[in-house]
Amino acid sequence: MARTSKHIILTDIEKRQLERGYKQGLNHIFRRNCEAVLLNASGKTIKELSVHFSVGLNTVGQWLQNWSSSGIEGLKLVPSRGRKLKVAETDTLILNRIENLLEQESRQLNHILVALEEEFTVTMCKKTLKRLLRKKISLETLP
Repeated sequence: MARTSKHIILTDIEKRQLERGYKQGLNHIFRRNCEAVLLNASGKTIKELSVHFSVGLNTVGQWLQNWSSSGIEGLKLVPSRGRKLKVAETDTLILNRIENLLEQESRQLNHILVALEEEFTVTMCKKTLKRLLRKKISLETLP
């Protein structure tokens, strides 16, 4: 016996949220998930969506389940993915201390690394510190 296909029914507000997420979302995974929910609501089956996105049936089913249980927030990436940051961009205490150390020890990154390890028990290599500084500089120049 074949299972009947289930389609999500969206309100106008939900549809606008999903369209905005699909067009303006910062993450491609979030945009893809928004598109999948919109296509399902327009009549596409899970099987058609799995072929369209080149993923398994269970994956598409999980996207739709996440939408049903959590709404637009369920389509976003969870922060547990990937390696944890040594220093978060929001950790202002450490970032301010790095700025102070840079003013004192402008070119001596080894001294900065030692001071960070002593004060905050944060161990990182020179490359990681340089990457953090580059990222911080690029964030400050954004409007």
